This record gives sequence, C-alpha cells and structure tokens, in this order.
Amino acid sequence: MRAIDLIWSAVRWRGVLAVALMALATAVLPAQELRGRLVDASSRRPVVTALVELRNAADGIVSQEFTTASGAFVLPAPTATGFHIIIAAIGYARHAPIGVAPGDSTLADVLMKPVAFQLPELQAMAGKRSCGASDTTNALGGLLESAQASLQVMDAALHLGQIGFRTETISSNIVRRSHDSNTVTADTSEAMLHRWPAVTASLDTLQRVGFGALTVNQAGSAYIFWGPDLSVLFSGWFLAAHCYRVDGKHSTADSVVVTFEPNHGSSRVDVSGELVLDRATLTLRRLSYVHRNLPGGLPSGSVGGEMHFGEPIPGYLIPMDWSLHSPITRFTRMIDFPRMVTVPGQRGARPVSSPISSGSVMPRVIVEVVGRHEIHGRLTRIVPVTGTGP
Repeated sequence: MRAIDLIWSAVRWRGVLAVALMALATAVLPAQELRGRLVDASSRRPVVTALVELRNAADGIVSQEFTTASGAFVLPAPTATGFHIIIAAIGYARHAPIGVAPGDSTLADVLMKPVAFQLPELQAMAGKRSCGASDTTNALGGLLESAQASLQVMDAALHLGQIGFRTETISSNIVRRSHDSNTVTADTSEAMLHRWPAVTASLDTLQRVGFGALTVNQAGSAYIFWGPDLSVLFSGWFLAAHCYRVDGKHSTADSVVVTFEPNHGSSRVDVSGELVLDRATLTLRRLSYVHRNLPGGLPSGSVGGEMHFGEPIPGYLIPMDWSLHSPITRFTRMIDFPRMVTVPGQRGARPVSSPISSGSVMPRVIVEVVGRHEIHGRLTRIVPVTGTGP
C-alpha cells in the first residue's frame, strides 16, 4: 500500500540568457563564420528574433542564433561539408532547409513569407478534422507550423538562459475515517525549476507504451505519466497518430484554437488537448492537454496540464505560468478466498468457484484514488549573463 504521484522531476541546469540578442553555440570547431539576413518577402523589412540553426547531416544542431534588429545572423560554422540551415520565425511559413556549400561565408537575403489567416478562412476550416501527418500538413499546415516555430523559439530561449520558475506543489490526501467520513489533509512545498515544465520520454518509449505506464520495483508499484514537449508534439509519429481541427466555437477575433486528439483505438495512454494562437501574429499563447485511456480505473481527465506563454523580453517566448495535475493513488492487495456453498442432497459444504489451488490464495490489486497532486509554477526572474543563479 503506497501513495504515489505524477512524476515531474525538477532537473537543474545552468546556462545564460542573452538580454540583448546573442548567439548560442554548442561545441564546434569554428573555422569560419556564416552570415546572412532574414527579410519579409512582402514588406522587405527585417525579420527580428527568428531562430536560425546550423545543422549537420544527421539533423543535429551545430550552432544557433536569434536574428538581430536588422534581421542579421552570424553562425560559427566548421569547414566540413554536409550542413544546412533551418529557420523558425513566428508568423512566417516554414522555409525550406538551406544548404551550406564549402567556403560559404555570406548568404543572400532569405525571404520569409508571412502567414496570415483571415476570419472567413478560419470559419471555413472550423469543424473539419485532419488526421495523419500528410493530411494535417495540407489542411492546417500554416497554423501548425506557426505553433511549431513558437515552441522552437521557446526551446532555444530556455537553453539560452537560466530562467527561474518558482513552483508550488500541493498534495491533497483523503484519509478514510469510516464508511461515510473522510478527512482531507494537504501538504504544500515550494521549489525552483529551470527547464520546460513537463517531463517527457523518448519517442521510442512513447510509441511502445504510450504517455503513461505502471512501474514495479522494490519500493512497490507506481504510475508514471509523461507530458508533451517540442520533440513530441511535432514529431512525424505524433502528427500521424492524431487528428486536428480548428475549434470555431472557442476561437475569437483575437485567438485561434486548434484541438488535437488520438485518431486510433489503442488502449495505450495518450493525450488530447488545445493549441491557442494569437490570430494577429500566430504566436502560441497556451498549450493544454489531458491524458486519455488512463489505466487502473483512474478517473478520466485526472491527469493533464496547462501552460501559458509570453514575452517578458520582446521576441523571447517562454512559459510564464503553468499547472500540472494527477491523482494520488493507493495500491491494495485483496485476497480472494473460496466461496463455500451447501449442495442439496449432500452433507456439508464444498467450494463451487475458486481459482485457488493447494490451499494458496491469489491476491487482487485494487487501485484507489486517495487524493490529488497539483504543481503550479510561474516565472519569477530571468538571470542575466553576469548572474550566478540560485
């Protein structure tokens, strides 16, 4: 018998946040610099605070930088071949990868095509479901590309800096005093977090077991549930396994709501949710999700989360506040004994239904919800380049 909660581990990491627009480079051998500029294809104005990444043939990030006020970027670049540039700009269509030839040092201006949806277009899309990666790309490509760009920019901003979230964890336990009398106790603890709020698993794990699993170790049994992040939400596997639609009922003159849900009948734990974008800029403002197909008779909707995003520094999109919730459960092993009945015409009693042999007993595991686990977090401070952090 053991109380468990949803696992959202707080792993600390350190970095620096560029208060001005600065570059982040991973370990490379910079034999040269690669320069370029992003401009709006319609207005020819610079595209500011777009994320530009230099990637290798395996699509690993070699270096990355946000564009400056003039739309310019400078990337440390090794001399080897097989590199390409990936661009993520909020409010712009995704640009095709740009190949980097040996000896390239300056690229021609990159033209970025704005993405904009008028209200009639959104109304026409409302209610229509798109299922599978290829269908989604055709029907909702612009909206999903903008949401993906927002998360890419956010992911880079988190890794550029040491962003402090003050978290509050509330564990409410129900203590059963009698058949009709319960006592609720609540414990609250505070901590700091320096990363994306939800912990996720590898794509291989999620494809194999889903977004939740029962684990058994020496300490007992426990449910582990994972939340989605950038690497999951826009992976080919997730797009192919979910249906998307524009929610016309809840979209407004200021926002566009895109919902997603599983498109298969699997019994694995999965997630459905909402992406809320600013209609003027197509910036992702909110992500909410709830786990489906919960195991062990857990109540529907009892595991999930919600995140709100903002720009405390113009152009740097990061989580501003968030909440995650899950049930607290207790595992109880019950023992089934043989049921004895009296058979007419015979003396005494005999067992009529029992899975038990040789006098042994077979325990049944009962999962009981005994409370609720909630984690709330909000942005409290951004440590500048010279800061030492908490």
